[in-house]
Amino acid sequence: MKIPYYISVAVSALFVILSTIALVIALSNQSLQIDVQKQQRELQTLDGREEEQRQALQMLDKKEEDQQQALHVQRKEIQKHQQAAQAQQEQIEAGNQISEKIGPNLLRDMAAASVKNEKMKALLAKHGYNVQVK
Repeated sequence: MKIPYYISVAVSALFVILSTIALVIALSNQSLQIDVQKQQRELQTLDGREEEQRQALQMLDKKEEDQQQALHVQRKEIQKHQQAAQAQQEQIEAGNQISEKIGPNLLRDMAAASVKNEKMKALLAKHGYNVQVK
């Protein structure tokens, strides 16, 4: 009656085999857990970098917006200066037109008056006009 003995040896052998399999699975599981933890740390690092880059992008967007606003202000200022320069140019052109119309006639009349008026003759001479009577 060695049957109970063989059964107990078989069960013991099965237990050893199952224990070995459980040990291998536990070691494999531990290795997988280590890999998962490593990947989680890498993900956390990447998440941190992503957040830093997001913040840097927000700062760049803000800086671009500020520069666009400054550029807009500068353009308005340039337009004001251009309008002022245009107004001055128009005044200069109006003055030139007046001087072209009135200037020669006025000088001729002053020259005619300077024949009888020494002060007028001196004033014209002071500005480079010499009146000679013909």
